[in-house]
Amino acid sequence: MKRSIILSLLLALFVLLLDMGTKNIMETMLATKDIILLPDLLSFSLHYNTGLALSIPLPRLAQIILSGILLILLLVLWKKEHPHLGKQLALAAVFGGALGNLGERIFVGQVVDFIAIWEFPVFNIADIAISLGIAAYILFEFQNRKKESHP
Repeated sequence: MKRSIILSLLLALFVLLLDMGTKNIMETMLATKDIILLPDLLSFSLHYNTGLALSIPLPRLAQIILSGILLILLLVLWKKEHPHLGKQLALAAVFGGALGNLGERIFVGQVVDFIAIWEFPVFNIADIAISLGIAAYILFEFQNRKKESHP
């Protein structure tokens, strides 16, 4: 098996396990009270998101179908990006995070969020992996286009 495939699978698995583990730990730690690290700026606060990203209200079945379609599209895109390790790893991070949130939607009916920063919606490790993965993918894409336009 190619090194890039193994690295991508390991990253997706790492993101998934880190997401699941932190959600379980935080659900226990935050059951009775929030942890305030920096008042009005950063805290850990238990929230249950029954909507899609940023709490967009959608029926549960629609959330599961849309998330499943996203995972399939990610796999197709990952396969297309075969020669570019950076893009593959970025997509693996998105895949691991999306899988973590989808698993909760399917089996629990809601997603645990616990990181509260200022006025931003509360989020979790999966959301971070998804956001950073998308940002990294976009950066790699711009980098590739720049190289192609300036040979």
